[in-house]
Amino acid sequence: MRKRPVITEYRYYADIPEKIRIVQLTDLHSCPYGKEGRYLLDAVKEAGPDLIFITGDMFNKLEPDNSEVLDIISRLPSIAPVFYSLGNHEMSYKRLFKEEYKQFLESLKKAGICLLDDETTLIQVKGTKLEIGGFTGDREGYARFVKTKIYKKMLAPGTKGPIRLLLSHNPEFYKSYEFSDWDVIFCGHLHGGVVRIPFFRGLVSPSGRLFPKYSKGYFQLKNGKKMVVSAGLGMHTIKIRIFNPPELCLLTVGK
Repeated sequence: MRKRPVITEYRYYADIPEKIRIVQLTDLHSCPYGKEGRYLLDAVKEAGPDLIFITGDMFNKLEPDNSEVLDIISRLPSIAPVFYSLGNHEMSYKRLFKEEYKQFLESLKKAGICLLDDETTLIQVKGTKLEIGGFTGDREGYARFVKTKIYKKMLAPGTKGPIRLLLSHNPEFYKSYEFSDWDVIFCGHLHGGVVRIPFFRGLVSPSGRLFPKYSKGYFQLKNGKKMVVSAGLGMHTIKIRIFNPPELCLLTVGK
C-alpha cells in the first residue's frame, strides 16, 4: 500500500464570507502510515484543513488494543478541530469490549475530539455557522446480502439557517439521506469497491453488492443533497486495492 494517501478535492458552492476546507478521514482499519502515522498526518497538514471529519472504522472490531490509532488521531486537533462519527467496526467494538470502549471515549475527550453518536452540534468557522451531525444508526443497517435499510426517522438537524453537514459511515443509506434535511453527507465504508474498474465503478461492497452505485466520489442525490464518498485509508478482510489508492477527501465550501 502507498506510504501516503492521495488527496481528492471537491467543491460545495455556498455564499459565505470565506472558504472553509474540510478534510475527511475514514476506514483506516489500524493500517500503519509510518512511525506514529507520520505520513498520514503529513498529508492532512498538506491539505490545510479548517475542520477534520472522521467517518468511522478507524480500527478493527476484533482488536481490543486500539492505542496506536488513538495515538495518531489524538494528534489531529493540533491541525484543526476534529469531529468523529462511528462506523460499524466501532459499533461492534462497543458491544464486544465495553471497558475498552469507555477508555476510547475518554481518550477522544482528552484529545479534544468531538464524538457525534447520533448527535449534532453548532459551530462557527470563519464567520459561517455550521451544524454538524454524526449518524450512527444500528447494526441492522450493515447486514449482508439483504435489502439496504431505509431510516424513516434519521438524525435531523435542529436548525434551518446554517450549512448542515452529516457524518454518516454508509453511503448505501443514500435513499435515507435524500429525504433528510442535511446539505452534504460524508461517507466511507465501501473502500472504493476494493477493485476499481476504470471509467466505471467499484467491484463490490462489504454488504456483498456487485458494482455498488456510490462507492467513491462526489455525488448529486435527489432533493439537492450532496454526498462525499471516500475510498478510505486502509484494508481489512479483503486486503487488496486495485486501481484504488487510499485517499483523503478535501471538500472546499464556498464560492
